[in-house]
Amino acid sequence: MPRAVRTRHHHRAAALRGASTATITLLAATARADAAPTIQPNTSIPGTAEAQRLVGGLWTLGFVAATAGFVLGLAMMGIAGHSGNAHLRERGRVGVVASLIAVVLLGAANALLRWAEGVGQSF
Repeated sequence: MPRAVRTRHHHRAAALRGASTATITLLAATARADAAPTIQPNTSIPGTAEAQRLVGGLWTLGFVAATAGFVLGLAMMGIAGHSGNAHLRERGRVGVVASLIAVVLLGAANALLRWAEGVGQSF
């Protein structure tokens, strides 16, 4: 058998051996993943309570900022509409809509995170 043909067959055989090894490794990893213990939230880690308070405070500040943006956007729309400035009125409208979207997302944050956790646990 010529050397070029022998080398080509050698590479093909090596590739097939590598593929079968990868398949066996993947099957073994899948079997180990099914037997993995479940992970539960752990609140006994030092600093967890402080982190929860910090996130709660940031959440509250988000609501306060969105409320301020909503009020400022409405004021901007009113003043701009009274003075006939259509560009400023549209920017105020964008501020109002952005504030409303921020409040909706902040209000739905817990539900969105629970949904994402459920999606992650389904794997």
